Amino acid sequence: MKVLVLSLTFVAALAMDPERPFWANEDKYGHEQDAWTSLQGDLTSIYYLVKTTSLSDPVWGDNFTCVSVKATSKNDVEKSVQTVIKFKKQEDQALHVTEEKIYAVSHYGYQKPNAIKYVTKVGELTDVLAYSNGASCDVYYVPPSQDYELWATNIDDIAQECTEKFKAYSTKKEARDVYTTDCE
Repeated sequence: MKVLVLSLTFVAALAMDPERPFWANEDKYGHEQDAWTSLQGDLTSIYYLVKTTSLSDPVWGDNFTCVSVKATSKNDVEKSVQTVIKFKKQEDQALHVTEEKIYAVSHYGYQKPNAIKYVTKVGELTDVLAYSNGASCDVYYVPPSQDYELWATNIDDIAQECTEKFKAYSTKKEARDVYTTDCE
């Protein structure tokens, strides 16, 4: 019996994701990680990528700036939105515009959608919602690179709880400004 218990404990330890952040706990934090509600907010407001710890993105390039997203339609059955994403690449500083479909999906074994999956020309990318106030700001986590993103509807008036969560979660990397008044 002891061997069985020890074996099960060992298997459970191996099955745990060593990269899984502490906030990826549906019972404790799931109420502030509703990806479908977050995506639907893009229908009524433009969301701006205010800060990130990332220096590059497969779609936006290196040292991207001026990133914004606006949903143009939604599909309740698929839990998806069609979006227009605008951004500038470091190499040319021209404003680029892409249309991407974004789905609300589950990640880290959650029962409800807590992440978003972008369907892009370079493939599918998934970001996990670490925190949302449900109205004006979101903090997303990019699992492969362990980067964080702070998105808000108003770059001059970001809810304090979102700024605090972003700072608390992104302590291992330096944050940089992405969307500033220079973008307007």
